[in-house]
Amino acid sequence: MRDLPTVAERGDKGFMFTLSDVLPRWLALGLGGGIVVTQYLCGLATVTSGSRMAFAFARDGGLPFSHLVRHVSPRFRTPPVAIWGVAIVGVLFTVYSPMYSAIAAACVIFLYVSYVLPTAIGLVAYGRWWNEMGPWHLGRWFRPLALISVIGCVGLIVIGMQPPNEKAAYAVVGSLLVLAILWYGVASRKFPGPPLQGKLTMQQAEEIQAAEIAVHEIQSPDKTTHE
Repeated sequence: MRDLPTVAERGDKGFMFTLSDVLPRWLALGLGGGIVVTQYLCGLATVTSGSRMAFAFARDGGLPFSHLVRHVSPRFRTPPVAIWGVAIVGVLFTVYSPMYSAIAAACVIFLYVSYVLPTAIGLVAYGRWWNEMGPWHLGRWFRPLALISVIGCVGLIVIGMQPPNEKAAYAVVGSLLVLAILWYGVASRKFPGPPLQGKLTMQQAEEIQAAEIAVHEIQSPDKTTHE
């Protein structure tokens, strides 16, 4: 940045102003376009992740209107209600602009938490109630790298709550409190969780098979083929 006060006056446009100031115009526009595409793909990945989780919970009866959210389109072989529901909620978040930056920061924090949570659980569980590694593993490097990952995530959470995004702290803490109340007050008593492999009831097995047949994942046992 050649002129910090001028960049500061530009506000949200300061980044692109700096690119245009220090780089050739074609390169600045190319980098800006690349950033737009990257941000779109990040948002698309977030919607994909959110819709997959919504479908998974609805499949096991863990959401309101689960019978609608878990519906899979036979034509497109995707759950349209889960996908469009998550997408619409994401767009509605952007409408409330005074909190947009804080919401964006909170979403980034939760994404990092979701990334590192399985690693943190594995770090605590390994050697206690989990003793068998998968086919690919880091061996003796697992523990130190897992610890570094957790510490790094904590650092990113602290950075994400710094001004001007200090409101992200309220969003994160508030979300955790609401989730805890919903879990201990409602979900833990009514949500059975996913059926364990090898312990499916006959009805559950038939429902899964019917869903797979509906999206053409497997062939109906009553259907015969002729050459």
